[in-house]
Amino acid sequence: LDMVGMGPAKIRFFAKEAKREKAKGVSRRQEGSRYARIACYLVQSLTDRRDAGVEMFIKLMQRVNNLAKKMADKAVLKQDLSRREDVLAVASFAEKGLDRNVPMDKRIPHALEGLSEEKIKRGIGILKGRTPDPDRNPVPYLEPFFSNARKFIPDFFKHLDIRFEDAQEPMKGAVEFLRRIHEAAAEGARPAKEKKLWREAPTDWIPDHLKKYVLTSEGVVLSPKRYEMTCCHLLAQKLKGNRAWVHGGHRFGLFENFLIALAEWNQDRERYYALLGLPLDVEEFLAWLRRLYDRQLRRAAAYVAREKRKPDAILDEKGRWNLKRLEPLGPSPEADALGDRIYGRISLTALADMLIDTDNEIDLLRHFV
Repeated sequence: LDMVGMGPAKIRFFAKEAKREKAKGVSRRQEGSRYARIACYLVQSLTDRRDAGVEMFIKLMQRVNNLAKKMADKAVLKQDLSRREDVLAVASFAEKGLDRNVPMDKRIPHALEGLSEEKIKRGIGILKGRTPDPDRNPVPYLEPFFSNARKFIPDFFKHLDIRFEDAQEPMKGAVEFLRRIHEAAAEGARPAKEKKLWREAPTDWIPDHLKKYVLTSEGVVLSPKRYEMTCCHLLAQKLKGNRAWVHGGHRFGLFENFLIALAEWNQDRERYYALLGLPLDVEEFLAWLRRLYDRQLRRAAAYVAREKRKPDAILDEKGRWNLKRLEPLGPSPEADALGDRIYGRISLTALADMLIDTDNEIDLLRHFV
């Protein structure tokens, strides 16, 4: 469908009109109007489906990421407890080693009683800062949760044309590589088993802090599953942050598609401003606003003088508008009578009666007597 020249807002408007109308209503329209609305409806339906697909992918990866974060937190907590035990072992070793009741030549064997030499070495390494802090990165824990989500990824890469804000984005090569892998798998091949193919996989998009989970020391992919889940993890973040977009999408499409093209703006700007009766120059426009403001003030002053009463809004010396203070109203007999009638219709029950009824039902006093 050739929709060149029609903006997204106009397509959405005609699609809504076509959706509201019944088949008879659409058939009664002239051919040009009828076919235009049907075409807009089809295009908008495809756009909505693309948005739904991207939203499903982002939510799927967010769910996987949340589960991985919980597992990472548990692992870090376990590591923290282990580190704490190692540090306490060093403290216990030092305390026993300084016991003056034990002879000097027997203090070290006495201090090592019940303690592991390896644990003491790890504790000393922690105190000296040689042991790194536990890693809270969720990527190493994505694998067990990514297995169920992986079956949706081929369709995602197949039906959505993913593009990036930066034309030189390194992840672009990874997305194209995974798309070829899934297309080959759909035709019956088994590219995931070919190690030679995965040696050619682009790896320059992988951040430094994730390379140890995805690549070997020689820079080769550890496993296709880790490669794919890391790519999907980072791609979901880019789609969410508008650093990647889907061609033909609306919510996840390119923002520039919703703006008037610069050439069209420069061509039609004078005509549109002339129709609106507005000047093109900024200073002229500000002067026009001042004239409009002064004209409205003069109209308000003439209205006050003609009606001979104080205005509800008063302009003070600093040029600010202030609302006139409302005068307090006295008691209203009609309101009091209406309030008495309303409260007279409400059945009131004393709190003591409610407690007595409750005690009769469940024997409440036995808990207090």
